[in-house]
Amino acid sequence: MPIVKELISYLACSLASRPDEVRVGESSGDRGLTLELTVADEDLNQLIGKQGRTAKAMRSLLAAASVRSGRRYFLKIVPASGDKTEEPAGAAGLPDDEPEGPVDQELSESEQP
Repeated sequence: MPIVKELISYLACSLASRPDEVRVGESSGDRGLTLELTVADEDLNQLIGKQGRTAKAMRSLLAAASVRSGRRYFLKIVPASGDKTEEPAGAAGLPDDEPEGPVDQELSESEQP
């Protein structure tokens, strides 16, 4: 197992409440090597962290390893169930031509300031 894959596995197992369900797979592509970190559903938030800080830190370590080895590494964190993450609130069901915010309308006389 490459040292980078071992590092991600070690970090994920240390953070996860169910380390036996942590899996690190790899796939090679045009741009570099993608490490796919699969964790139990309840550990997903722990590994991503507040505002993605934990995931960003792991990706920073991969960036440093990329410089040292001369090969690009990418990290993809997925739940064990394979579910896709939910769409942001308000994004589902809106046609592309409709605005998301309030529509400018003429105010009636009673609503004018």
